[in-house]
Amino acid sequence: KQQFSNLALKVEIDEEVIYQFILDRLKAYLKDQVIEGAAFSSAEIDAVLSAHPDRINDLIARLLAIRAFNQLPQANSLASANKRISNILKKVEGKPNTDINPSLLSIAAEQNLYAALTELQPRLDQQLQAQQFFNLLQDLVALSEPIDQFFADVMVMDENIGLRNNRLALLQRLHQQLNLVADIGKLA
Repeated sequence: KQQFSNLALKVEIDEEVIYQFILDRLKAYLKDQVIEGAAFSSAEIDAVLSAHPDRINDLIARLLAIRAFNQLPQANSLASANKRISNILKKVEGKPNTDINPSLLSIAAEQNLYAALTELQPRLDQQLQAQQFFNLLQDLVALSEPIDQFFADVMVMDENIGLRNNRLALLQRLHQQLNLVADIGKLA
């Protein structure tokens, strides 16, 4: 019998690698599942898993909500807007904060988007807590028009750094809300 008590065993675990491994296994598993008469598309699965859900037990509910959301007439427009927002935020050095200064919202379109988002926020939080994922996604549709108007009227990357950072903060907060259930930009 040998004793190994003098050996120091140090194991480092990279949680992100393990998490990604689990997501990859889930992706393969979910592609084979037929729920409510249909399999989930790769885009639906990618959308849900890209949001990095922290609870495996609500994946099917999220997938069903995304499937139903994708049937709404405004789904493609909202998904495209989310993809555009993602692309803008990727180009920004560092992560923009979500501290929005309402006094710097100088254009009506950004004021309207901020107001719509602020009004919707409590309901979205309640629906997320209650796992009412489709209702949450349906409520996000109300942001379609303010988002479209924002992109039509507002120059995000303004020369004024204060305005630019405030607009990026608004987009960052919007992006967080659009991705509560899934990264809907993956549906575009």
